[in-house]
Amino acid sequence: MKIWQEKYFPVFLILLNILLIFCIFDPRLFLGGDNVTFIILARSLLDGQGYRDLSQAEAPVFIGSPPGYPVFLMLLMLIFGDLAGVILFKLASVVLSSITLYSFYRLLRLSFDNKIFIIMTSLFVVVNFNILYPNQLELSDVLFNTFLFASLYFFMSKGKYGESAGIFLAVLATYTRYAGIVLVFALLAYLLVKKKLKKFWQYGLLSFALILPWAIYVFAHGFTLTDILTGAPYVAERKLITLAELLQRWVYNFKFYFFGLFPQDLLGWLSPPVWIGIMATIVIIIGFYLKIRAKFTALESYSIFYFMLIISWPQVWSAERYILPIIYFMGLYFAYALFKILKPRIFALALSLLILYNASVIFRRIPLTYQRVQAQLEGKISRYYPSDWLAFFLCCNWINRNLPDQAIIVSRKPNMVYFQTGNQGFVYPFSTDKEYVFEQIRKADYILIDNFEWTNATQVFLYPAMLKHPEYFEDAYVHPTEKVYVVKVKK
Repeated sequence: MKIWQEKYFPVFLILLNILLIFCIFDPRLFLGGDNVTFIILARSLLDGQGYRDLSQAEAPVFIGSPPGYPVFLMLLMLIFGDLAGVILFKLASVVLSSITLYSFYRLLRLSFDNKIFIIMTSLFVVVNFNILYPNQLELSDVLFNTFLFASLYFFMSKGKYGESAGIFLAVLATYTRYAGIVLVFALLAYLLVKKKLKKFWQYGLLSFALILPWAIYVFAHGFTLTDILTGAPYVAERKLITLAELLQRWVYNFKFYFFGLFPQDLLGWLSPPVWIGIMATIVIIIGFYLKIRAKFTALESYSIFYFMLIISWPQVWSAERYILPIIYFMGLYFAYALFKILKPRIFALALSLLILYNASVIFRRIPLTYQRVQAQLEGKISRYYPSDWLAFFLCCNWINRNLPDQAIIVSRKPNMVYFQTGNQGFVYPFSTDKEYVFEQIRKADYILIDNFEWTNATQVFLYPAMLKHPEYFEDAYVHPTEKVYVVKVKK
């Protein structure tokens, strides 16, 4: 069939990627919060206010992430005007994910010469709900992946300017997410291992020169080594991580990713038993070893560096969305192990069964997708939000109708409050010092007290400070069923 020919197969892959994403398309606003911050930053850039977090009181300069994705959103806003909203940003992610998939396919073509392996591995990663779903979210992860995969492809290609293009794209990845720096290090480390010392120094100095302006900018605006090496990134009294804490973090994250998320995402198993995680991990490690023994490339160098990154960061950041830059390659090594161990027909059969199972997971989501899209078109999408978030948004609606735009709101998610209401605010300090928390929240005009199921921070840090000085607070709005309030701060 023509579809399997090298000329047509990439087109088929891209069309399949788009079709399957639309089968699971989620029109809801992503509730993580980073997406809203990116949109706010893009609006700040578009309005000529600079790279500032407008959701925060006094709109401080933002250094929490590089400007790559907000600049991308700003360009969409410039081009599409009033049409530029969450749905458009999601559709842009779908396009970016298709470019990423094409780069992945080209990487396979560069690294392997077996047609069956290339086709089956490509289908294995594209027919996968857990890879498809984050590829339609309004997050920087998808743009980051686009730069990342293109960087690896160009760097590994034999073109005259391939390595230069790879380095430049790695720098763009760094300007999209700070994690991009590990890609730069990985490419330079590969050159060092291959004893290409001249290129190592040339590209090392080039990367340094291109990244230095942003590094100077963030350090000039308060970024410190404690922000990188902290043991707990959200608490008010942050301390440098100890060696014992780092070791505990490695053990926790290794089990979390290898015994949980990697097999879950690759096999489509919601909560895989530990033994399944162990078996999948063994297969991945075998595939990685066999690939290195066959030929060590920049892809393996990157996989090592990124793996060290995700097992080293705080457990509070350990999440499924952060494995998107490496899950494709975990799938590659998983498939490569099976390919080398099994006979070709058995390999194709094994992967076909996994692909069919993952396809069934996707197709079972179609009715829910249809319902959500229909609700979006009818303006009733709110019914599909979790009850704790729906109560939070109802409080935002009350704020929008009853409070002045100048009112400062304390909440667990001030970026979401600003996105819904236009009211600036700040998050209460994550500190057990009740007096300190009290003094900080008194600077606000109102407090939105949430009842989120995914965190107890409000109950641990905010409630005790308010209960110590109840005379300074007065209920302004109480949700009829959920324990969610808007409280006025008495001056």
